[in-house]
Amino acid sequence: MGSASTPAGADLVRAAGAAHVLDHGSAGYLDELTRISDGRGPSVIIEMAAHLNLEMDLTVLATAGRVVLVGSRGSLDFTPRLAMVKEATILGLALWNATPAETTDALTGVAARLREGALAPVVGDTLPLREAAAAHRRVLEQGSRGKLVLIPE
Repeated sequence: MGSASTPAGADLVRAAGAAHVLDHGSAGYLDELTRISDGRGPSVIIEMAAHLNLEMDLTVLATAGRVVLVGSRGSLDFTPRLAMVKEATILGLALWNATPAETTDALTGVAARLREGALAPVVGDTLPLREAAAAHRRVLEQGSRGKLVLIPE
């Protein structure tokens, strides 16, 4: 399961392998998530915007589920009881904390999946390295899709 807010974004989520794509911009989309999970909710939520979504995630998460935080652009008021009721695990993940050995293992695994064709990264745009500041601003914009690749000159 995945979500998007535009038809183009939904196409990307489907292309990445999601069997169900929800429109996170529409009212009631979380009801649909509960329905397609037979009322249980997802066991794992990978959250890209915790500052906006963590409270909602905890309302639909399966009991003993996990929310993995990989993105947040601010703070939020948090109700710990929501995590307690679900006996949820909330895990923050930052790649820069990986050891050199973990980084090597991860990159080796990704390279192998790329060679096998099991991974197909979506490149949204390419820019020359001299435009790195503009690229950073673009990545932070609403509706950005795919990876932005900087090309050294």
